[in-house]
Amino acid sequence: MTEISITGIFVLERDIERFKPDFILSITDRDGCDQEIAMDVLAKAQVPYHHMGFYDVPRLLNGCVPPSMPDMIEMMAVLDNELPDAPERLLVHCHAGVSRSPAVALIALAHLSARMGETSEEDGRRIAQQVFDAQPMSQPNKRILALAQQLFGDMGDAMVREGIMLREACDYGKVAANDIW
Repeated sequence: MTEISITGIFVLERDIERFKPDFILSITDRDGCDQEIAMDVLAKAQVPYHHMGFYDVPRLLNGCVPPSMPDMIEMMAVLDNELPDAPERLLVHCHAGVSRSPAVALIALAHLSARMGETSEEDGRRIAQQVFDAQPMSQPNKRILALAQQLFGDMGDAMVREGIMLREACDYGKVAANDIW
C-alpha cells in the first residue's frame, strides 16, 4: 500500500526531505507566488512530480478556475504513465495542505487502488482513513469530492461518507497545527 504525506507549501521542502517521496502531486493556484515557490522547491528536490493549477473554489468565481474532471483524469493518466507500479511514498501538497491536497490524495489513492482491483466500499473507507491519518486537519475541497464520487461510484461515495464522519468526529483542539503554516 502506498504511504502518503499531505502538506502545505511553506513546509514542502522540509517534508520532502523528511518523507522522501517517490512521486509528488503539486497543486497551486494557476498564477501567483505559491506556484513560483513550489516550482523552486520541486526543482531542487529532484523527485518526479506532476503539477496541477487550479484554485480552491467550488465553481468559476471572479476568473478563478475550479478543479475539473480533466484535471483529475490528467493526474490519473500521469500516475499510470510515470508509475506503472504504485509508488511506495506519495506526497501531495497545496497551499495550506488541508483542502485541495487531501481531496486530490483521495482520488490518487482510489485510482491506485482501482488499478489493483480494489474498488469496494470498504476500500473507499480505508482510503478516507488513510488520508485523515496523514492530515487530521483535512477539509477536502467539495468540488473535488464530487469528482471522486463521479469517478469511483460506490467506492467514491464511501470515501466521502467516511471522510465526513472522520471530520465530524475530529477533536481539532488535539491536532498539532503548527506544521501547516
